[in-house]
Amino acid sequence: MKTYLDVIEFAISEIARFAKLKPGELKGVPWEDVLSTIRAPNGRVGSLILGSEAQNEIQSMAELAVSRSCHRGRIDSSAVAKEIKDLIVERFFNEKREVNTQQVAKVVSSAVKKVSKSKVNQTHIFPFHLGYLGTAVQFKIGPVTFKQTEQVLEQLKPAFEEYINAGDVSISKDKETNRNLRIELSEIARGHYGPFGWVAEVQVNDFDEPTSKNHAKRLVDSALDCLHLLVGAAYSNHMRVGGPSIHVNRSSQIVLDKNGALSLSALVDWESHNLGDDWWDHVNSDGRKKFIALMGVAIENGVNALKPMPLARRFLDAAAWYGEAVRDEFPASRLVKYVIAIERIVATSKNEENLSDTWKARGAALLHRRGCDDLEKFKKSIGEIYNLRSRLVHGSYSPTTEKLGAKLRQAEELSRFILLHSLHFFKEKGLQEAKVTPSNIQENFQEIVEWSEEF
Repeated sequence: MKTYLDVIEFAISEIARFAKLKPGELKGVPWEDVLSTIRAPNGRVGSLILGSEAQNEIQSMAELAVSRSCHRGRIDSSAVAKEIKDLIVERFFNEKREVNTQQVAKVVSSAVKKVSKSKVNQTHIFPFHLGYLGTAVQFKIGPVTFKQTEQVLEQLKPAFEEYINAGDVSISKDKETNRNLRIELSEIARGHYGPFGWVAEVQVNDFDEPTSKNHAKRLVDSALDCLHLLVGAAYSNHMRVGGPSIHVNRSSQIVLDKNGALSLSALVDWESHNLGDDWWDHVNSDGRKKFIALMGVAIENGVNALKPMPLARRFLDAAAWYGEAVRDEFPASRLVKYVIAIERIVATSKNEENLSDTWKARGAALLHRRGCDDLEKFKKSIGEIYNLRSRLVHGSYSPTTEKLGAKLRQAEELSRFILLHSLHFFKEKGLQEAKVTPSNIQENFQEIVEWSEEF
């Protein structure tokens, strides 16, 4: 494994190697090397070729440095890599410092420290296709709040006015041009957000700007996956974060008969859901409030910049597969993703004996109701969709078959309820626990399997 010193020494040697090439020799340099540059030293205009290999090694070094720092997951490693390159020029070319372990360590720590100073507190507002919710003005899942767009844009009117009338010239040097451009951007933003009907709002503190946006998007994506679980595929397949700002998809098809006569058909498809006036009241009923609360705990602890909690991450990974399946338009891949969602919950090791039987037993145990003779029925159902998944993946069953209907619904229901019941199995304490190993999970699954067989 290369040390920081090795990487910097290699980068400096590459800069020197490319700098010695004559104009004719530069024509043979691969384009990826030519595009990997570093600023010229001593205040000269332009840049020098660094080379793609050195660029990639500096990026890897930056990623490692960030992961070892207290800013892990909160600052952009690409920004750190850029600072490292600037410091290479400043300290080893301009100031001619000795390239040694101590100086290189200072370069890396200085780069991380400088980027960490750019951390900010931001509230991100994502346009969201949700559906008609009647009386529900806003609701929350964990750190994500869902609000009606009209309400949010009304609240943001003063902020829009302040943005338009800002005295700085960050867009154009001419103040009037700057103001006109800000007016145009404001109109574009309002026009884009309006048709969505809903927004997902989340506050992210102590991140630099690129990482803040990515972290916020992960939180909102996880909340969307949880919404899919709460209402099921049939009522949530049009739910999206962002995307085209349309409610209605108008399409047409052209067909010619054997004589060349034209036949036209038109289709109007509502890219939304009418969830009803009492939708949120139903979802937030006494029987489901616990699910929503546990989902919030999972999001808070699973989308954790420094160290995601294992069981929270396991649930959110499974929910992500479920959400991907719901939004997927290809039936075969939907079924495969539903099964992967189940696997992500019940799998602990690939080395377990009778893997298929183990997973079926665990999934059935999560679904089992005390006093009900349903265990074998659940095992059989899980086995059927696993078998179908294997046939699809390994090619013995065509992915374009039209016979997936009933099995696809079966896979969706099993996946959905196994994930929901896993929240009760993990419990709030488990979702917040950092020291959870696969063997711990395996032992707990063994207990619930034995319980299901006894009761």
